[in-house]
Amino acid sequence: MIAAKIKKKVYHHFMVSALIVFILFNLFLAVYAIQINNPYAIKGQISFIIYGFLLFLLRQKLNMSKLTYFILLLGFSFHVSNILGDFYYHSPIIIPWDYVTHIVPFIGFSMLLFNFQKERMDHHKIFCFRNIFLFLFFFLAVSGIGVLIEIGEYAGYALLGVKNGALLFGGGDFDTIVVTSDVVTEMNRRGGGWYDAMTDLLVNSYTAFVTLLVLFWHHFYEYRKRKKRKRATIT
Repeated sequence: MIAAKIKKKVYHHFMVSALIVFILFNLFLAVYAIQINNPYAIKGQISFIIYGFLLFLLRQKLNMSKLTYFILLLGFSFHVSNILGDFYYHSPIIIPWDYVTHIVPFIGFSMLLFNFQKERMDHHKIFCFRNIFLFLFFFLAVSGIGVLIEIGEYAGYALLGVKNGALLFGGGDFDTIVVTSDVVTEMNRRGGGWYDAMTDLLVNSYTAFVTLLVLFWHHFYEYRKRKKRKRATIT
């Protein structure tokens, strides 16, 4: 009982620390956005601070692990840090920055939904109807989060127009290769927003599929290993 309380306390303190660092980082970016005269970016920082805080409040109801929370905050941080170097146009790593901002958070979303319902798995046979159904359910649910994000992005820049920032059409909304009629013309001139949206959805779905495969296998393997250890102890 005492060990469980200590573990819960450490678990809570880690999440509080992660949230504080995340908020301070976003506040720093908000000040930086003002200095470079990009006030539109502040909307994104405020939105992600709210998301991070809500996830913290719901951490126990969602059965959220420390790692899941950290990965989600890291993914959010990658998204808003674009203004530090215009990373959507000039990624600081080999992988395009737009892909990074989708891969990392969707690993987190996959872990979030899996941990929330993993006890429903059939631990006797990994390839059974229940587990296959759960896998498809998790996969479609995580992919659905991506769909809602893309719908929100389209609605935002269709109403607000072309400029870098949250809910606007700019960096990260076309693959550097883009809804008054002027907005449509500008989007088409840049390659069409539909191309980026479909690429984002594919990256989201690929990430969810691979992550869920790993999570299902790891959870099943760890369960069987604990069961064997328990049997060995009894005998």
